[in-house]
Amino acid sequence: MGGESLQKRKEGIFRFLLQAQIAGPDHSRFRLKRKFMFRFRPLSLNVLVVGLAALISIGSVDAVSAQSSKKEKAPAKSDGATIRGTVEYDPSFSETWNKGDLKIPFGEIKAKLFELVQLPEPPLPENWDKMEPQKRQAWAQEFEASETGKKFLEENEKRMAAAREFDVIIEKDGRFVVYDVPPAVYGLRGRVDKDIKGTVHGFEVFGQIEVRKEMDEVRLDPILLTVTPLLKAGEVAPPIEVKTHDGKNRLSLDTFKGNYLLVTFWITDSPSAEYQTKIQEAFAKLKTKHKIRLLSVCVDDKTENGIKFVLDKQLREGSHGFTKGFDHPTMNNYGIRSIPSFWLISPDGKIAMSQFEFAVAFRTKNDLSEIVSDRIEGKDTPTPAPAAEPTPAPKK
Repeated sequence: MGGESLQKRKEGIFRFLLQAQIAGPDHSRFRLKRKFMFRFRPLSLNVLVVGLAALISIGSVDAVSAQSSKKEKAPAKSDGATIRGTVEYDPSFSETWNKGDLKIPFGEIKAKLFELVQLPEPPLPENWDKMEPQKRQAWAQEFEASETGKKFLEENEKRMAAAREFDVIIEKDGRFVVYDVPPAVYGLRGRVDKDIKGTVHGFEVFGQIEVRKEMDEVRLDPILLTVTPLLKAGEVAPPIEVKTHDGKNRLSLDTFKGNYLLVTFWITDSPSAEYQTKIQEAFAKLKTKHKIRLLSVCVDDKTENGIKFVLDKQLREGSHGFTKGFDHPTMNNYGIRSIPSFWLISPDGKIAMSQFEFAVAFRTKNDLSEIVSDRIEGKDTPTPAPAAEPTPAPKK
């Protein structure tokens, strides 16, 4: 980890194990019950946890499909397996909403193959699930300053420092090879940020690879390059166009023109669905103080699931739209990879508050109406999402 200070690394480890839980079960689809954790230097946008996504940047990654060849006659001393793979563009997402080309030279992506480290969870108090975000933050700070906390961080630091890491050089045609990889479970990650038509986009490759003792070579299935717009307050809001429950009408930004628009994306098989009731309550307060509208977008593959939930829960506030899954232009326009996701659009059609900023706000506030009001009234300051951390050049 080079010249990073011990304090910075400690904070990174601690954030890994606590941050996803600080916002509470109402704001996160996944609790922190991961078997493997990333080493510090959060990078991937797509492993982001529900609604807290850009803030947390932790967790396990999906396994990459692979073919392996077994060793017929293992040499006396084996340095490990050879991993071969190819990065490809996602044909379904080749340009931005404003016709920007989403292709970059693969060689600009400096990637790493790193051993995934199994880390213990901190000794959370029994009433953790019932604690407010502010109390969780206070507990976290107290634990970090305690002797027990310091020892916990130091032990996890040692575990991560011992993890193996390899540079991955991606060629112009997308191919890459990593030699002498010992048996273990590894994460693959690489990211570069590029300004495309006025909006910074994160170009990423990521995955999980298992190397077993009997493997001599691992050939990965093609890995798609994932592109995520890193939208921030003040930028023009990308188009939103979703269908109503009957599929006959469309809802777009023009539908709500001249008003603030609170947009929430949710799905029925996660806590984000139950949180819709609280969103309704928060919006009921907001509309008495501000000129604001609500658009709740259900991303279920089956529209009928969302309709049934809306009717059963009597979600009468605002408008309801449906995308029939994540593979939808609106989801790509806003870079939504996890649920729930919150956005605030200003009356002039610009982003007033991004999903990253909502994630930051939920760390210390548990009242959605307060968070939105503070932004509308100018009581808080826009917080830009973190840029990609530069990857050191491969060692020669």
